Order: sequence, then C-alpha cells, then structure tokens
Amino acid sequence: QAAAHPDDDLYDGDHGRYVLQNSPGIGSMKMLSFVKVMYDITDNVMKVPDDSRLDDFISISGSKMRLLARNGAVPCSATDIP
Repeated sequence: QAAAHPDDDLYDGDHGRYVLQNSPGIGSMKMLSFVKVMYDITDNVMKVPDDSRLDDFISISGSKMRLLARNGAVPCSATDIP
C-alpha cells in the first residue's frame, strides 16, 4: 500500500532526471541538476533557501499547489512572481 509523505508533498526533485535517463535514445547524454529554489514567505519571492532561516521558506511542488487550490487558497498577484 502506498503512503503519502506526512505533509502530502509528493515532490521528488530527481524524478524528471530519472525518467529522462531511462528514456530510449538518450545514450551517453548527461543530465544537469538545477538549484532548488523555495518560496520565501518574508518577501514573497522564489529563491535559494537561506540555511540560517529555513522556517521562512516553503517548498512548493505540484502536489502542494493542487492541495492549496483544492482548499481555496488565493494565488499571489502577478506582480509578486519574479
């Protein structure tokens, strides 16, 4: 039986790379990693998290976005999106 993570965030940052690496025709092509950014609740901007204040950052995955939408969360304004 499958079990969700405690916070229902099913995001796996390596999933896309795994799928691509196992796709036919990729051969010896290398996959690049991207820096993970998170939502900073103090200034409403996506950025690399600051280790000294991790409580100010939220990891927002597709799963979490769907949960927020299902629960009626109000999206941020277009001016808050970098």
